[in-house]
Amino acid sequence: YDAMFATGGAPDSNRLSATEREGLRLFNEVGCVNCHRTIVQFADKANNNGLDVEPPDSGAGQGRFKPASLRNIAVRPPYMHDGRFTTLRQVVEFYSGRVQASPFLDPRMRAADGSPRRLALDSSQVGALVAFLEALTDSTFLRARPFAAPFTCHARR
Repeated sequence: YDAMFATGGAPDSNRLSATEREGLRLFNEVGCVNCHRTIVQFADKANNNGLDVEPPDSGAGQGRFKPASLRNIAVRPPYMHDGRFTTLRQVVEFYSGRVQASPFLDPRMRAADGSPRRLALDSSQVGALVAFLEALTDSTFLRARPFAAPFTCHARR
């Protein structure tokens, strides 16, 4: 994903694989971008994303939680505030078909009739969205020596 912006000019989506490009298209088209904003893909506020009808913990109140940035998401399992999902595929499948009808569900997670908005993605679309999310991980940054854990650097000497 970062390679798309490497030239400093207009983003070049051809730096992504065809599957990752399809995932980016879906990310924008199905509305993920409505909550995960900017190039950092962070959520703008705490919200109730329909994990539970009655949340077992309140978070910011009414089952609302502020998720972390999606950048480097592939190396940060488990997922959701309580770690209930171990893979990105499980996360995408949740949004595809299992969003719960909580009375406090964020309006962006509701369909026009007020019901929970489920993405209804097929297996190929789930895979493409997962591929795009994995592309948000910058392995070059993660391996950069200046950002390495300070105690492992000394152990290598």
